[in-house]
Amino acid sequence: MLREALLLAAISAAAAVEPPPAGAATAASAQGEAGAAWDFGRLQSYEPMYFLVGPRVVVNAKFQISLRYQLYKPLHVSYTQTSLWDLESESKPFYDSAYKPRVWLGENHLFAPGWCADLGGAAGLGHESNGKSGADSRSINIAFVRPRARWGDSRGWHFDVEPMTYFYIEKEDNPDIQRYRGYCDLGLSLTGPRGWQFAAILRKGADHRLYVGSAQLDLSYDVGRLMGTRGGPFIQLQGFTGYGESIVDYNVRRESQIRLGLGLVR
Repeated sequence: MLREALLLAAISAAAAVEPPPAGAATAASAQGEAGAAWDFGRLQSYEPMYFLVGPRVVVNAKFQISLRYQLYKPLHVSYTQTSLWDLESESKPFYDSAYKPRVWLGENHLFAPGWCADLGGAAGLGHESNGKSGADSRSINIAFVRPRARWGDSRGWHFDVEPMTYFYIEKEDNPDIQRYRGYCDLGLSLTGPRGWQFAAILRKGADHRLYVGSAQLDLSYDVGRLMGTRGGPFIQLQGFTGYGESIVDYNVRRESQIRLGLGLVR
């Protein structure tokens, strides 16, 4: 019941908000320049947040919400939800949702070694499931390590590399998921000083076939700059190709998908 335990920890933590620790404002400011993070003291954004729409077999939407809470430095809990929504069928059903609570140790900004501008990272435990039963039930428990390195100036051109490598602790509902998802999500992003960002999440399954994996590509522009501010919202174009855009389809390769919409955090 790792999912329930992590959710309970997150809810309990949110009920006990304390002033942010010394130095948090500096780190949050640097992250804000790079990705327009939301910062409410100990409660902050975690993964990108967006709402996108596009056609495939039917017109559908994809949205993601993601928050983290600092329990004690450097201990955090986080919750991310990614949903696919069928907007064309009569009852407008959700096709699938992935619920991803995590608990982890780490910081976005640890220090600046000589070989890169900034170095951070995290390590912890995570759960992902879709809340369904029977043949459509999917769930995994993982242990992960997620370093992050940046080259360049946070206020100008900069390039981020963030590989999340993981080990499957439990995957009974989908015992062969590693064949299609693999053991690493490679996150890459290139951000420019004029508000543009190109980002990618790449996976290669453990299957010997080279095409078994997935690629998610995002191009976004900070429209807040047109109003004299920075930090969003963002016009976002996203493409996905490969296996497992949703966890229920972890072993299914559907047609490639393009969506356009609004990003809140990138």
